[in-house]
Amino acid sequence: MKTITKPVKGGHRFATFTAGMKKDNIEILLSKENLDLEDVINIRKQMLSSIKIRREVEKILAGFDTAKTRFSSQAKVISRKGVLYWMLDDVKMAISCLEQGSETEENNCILGLCYLETGRNEEAYKLLEKAYKLSPDVSYIFSAYVESLIKTGGIEPALLLLRKVKNEFKGEPIIPYCQGLCYEELREYEKSLDEYNKALSLDPEYAPAIFRLAYRYDLMGKEDEAVELYEKIRGIKPPYINALINLGLIYEDRCDYQKAIECYETVLSIHPEHPRARLYKEDSTASQVMYYDDSLKRKEAELKRLLSQPLSEFQLPTRARNCLEEQKINTIGELVRKTESELLSRENLGTKTLKDIKDLLARRGLALSTEQKPVTVESLLKSYTSPEVPKVMDILNKPIFEIDWSARVRASLTKMKVYTFGDLANKAEDDFQGLPNFGQTSLNEIKQRLSQHGLSLKAAE
Repeated sequence: MKTITKPVKGGHRFATFTAGMKKDNIEILLSKENLDLEDVINIRKQMLSSIKIRREVEKILAGFDTAKTRFSSQAKVISRKGVLYWMLDDVKMAISCLEQGSETEENNCILGLCYLETGRNEEAYKLLEKAYKLSPDVSYIFSAYVESLIKTGGIEPALLLLRKVKNEFKGEPIIPYCQGLCYEELREYEKSLDEYNKALSLDPEYAPAIFRLAYRYDLMGKEDEAVELYEKIRGIKPPYINALINLGLIYEDRCDYQKAIECYETVLSIHPEHPRARLYKEDSTASQVMYYDDSLKRKEAELKRLLSQPLSEFQLPTRARNCLEEQKINTIGELVRKTESELLSRENLGTKTLKDIKDLLARRGLALSTEQKPVTVESLLKSYTSPEVPKVMDILNKPIFEIDWSARVRASLTKMKVYTFGDLANKAEDDFQGLPNFGQTSLNEIKQRLSQHGLSLKAAE
């Protein structure tokens, strides 16, 4: 069981930052030998409201190596670059730098936040526990620490901690919000909804609680209520990116492509390189012009979307998945750029594993590269036929029982009133928990069938 760290006494500090802060002030702040974590967190939040602030931070990072003499060591320089990458939402580069950086409070805290964002929960917990001990009254660090505690199985310790510190956060929404997270993990969803509503009674614009409440309503099939909450969060500054993405996806499902595009454009206005927003906007724009026809433009948008998909979203044997991970092949696009000989040159990857990989690509109208020519989107378009994703709307409206299912899965889908592939793709893994006689084998069957049709279960953000 996780141990509980008792916070020091003192008032709770909430994020405050002047959006109009001048470039020179930002540069001076980020060039200090030791950073105040609140300042770092607040600047990152403000970048979500101001593209101008984001551009200034990008310029500071671009010229950062010339400022290295301001710091006491090269490790400190690397750490600070990692912090800047995290502020710009480039978590992969942030981790790369921070893991090589100096053992400081700022380094360990931001690295812990990065680990939490990428699902490395055990590592996140160890670092965020240290950060919480040093800064127990910073809301962002406290909530991240509680989340890491929950995700590493410490739900009861998390609830105990929340009870112990409730007087330190009296009248603030963070306590009921974190309690809601605990109840979600325990699958006590009604209690989680009650806690999120308590948080909103304390602060009606507390974005994390609005988001979780909207997300739960979406999973429960209460789409109108979810949209109302997502729209509410849309008007809060700084914008909540995951809420905008989810809202855009709902509008896409409703074929209201203009509203979906507006959601994605809001994200791109503050995060121009956001990969999902760019991808979904392209898809919505293509859909707005013509419903999933066979034109080159539609095929290109569809192909780009497929190439960007992580391999983790597809069903592959464990051996094949491990071999690809060892070669740092993470997406369909990275895979089709490899030749058979390149894959076979790796230990433990034999002809059977190669066949599994080739079958995965063939089902999606793709193949491994040849050594004669480089792989580009243009070259792939010549042979790409999208055999299993002819028209997205056709698939979403396809009756679920036109294909054979195991008796156990069929009974579960009937009980849940799932009638089309669109209904099924709108479910999350949590929705299947608690169904009688429904286990991992049944869940894998559903995932595999959805993957064969270019779909997947809805994932929590």
